[in-house]
Amino acid sequence: MGMEKKLSQMENRIIIFCLVCLFVSCKEIYKIKNDLIESRSQTKVKREITSFKPDMIINNQITFMKSCDFLENTKKYNGRIFIKNKMNTQCLVLGTNYGGGENEFKEAEIVYFKDLDFKKYSVDKKSLDFYTMDVKEFITESFIQLGMSKHEIIKKKGLDYEEVKNGISYVLKYPNAKILKEYNMPSYCANFYFKDGKLIEYSFGFETP
Repeated sequence: MGMEKKLSQMENRIIIFCLVCLFVSCKEIYKIKNDLIESRSQTKVKREITSFKPDMIINNQITFMKSCDFLENTKKYNGRIFIKNKMNTQCLVLGTNYGGGENEFKEAEIVYFKDLDFKKYSVDKKSLDFYTMDVKEFITESFIQLGMSKHEIIKKKGLDYEEVKNGISYVLKYPNAKILKEYNMPSYCANFYFKDGKLIEYSFGFETP
């Protein structure tokens, strides 16, 4: 009777051991399966996302480093021109290309009109004379526009970005980019800022040497 009891206890221990091993194995298999799915998902996302390409054109009317003759008589404030869309909801701020032509620009900021920080540009809002472009919204050649999600921006601009406060930033440094050699510029920077998951402001262009 004592021997049978010992055999029964041993059998129970073996069964418990086998169950534990089976549980651990299943858990490991599940983890490996999840890791594989996640890896495949990330690979798929990476394939969909392109490498960073700098924007140079706005609404097919304004091109960096080229003369914009239709802005010839537009008043400049500290080297900048302030433009609004026909809906009066968005603002485009262009920065002059010093050393280039009078109507050449090398950088831009696009922001909702209500969020424009006039103090940043040391201008008086009341005395500011805006140029109005006959466009519904401002958009770049890579179809970047206000209201986009962070994921949409990354999908268009690539994974080579840095996290900054409330947004992400892309930077090209000389001589690592053909475009910088072409225009003899030290760097190109694009910053995207989000609120409630949507793009509310973005600035991009060449930094002053």
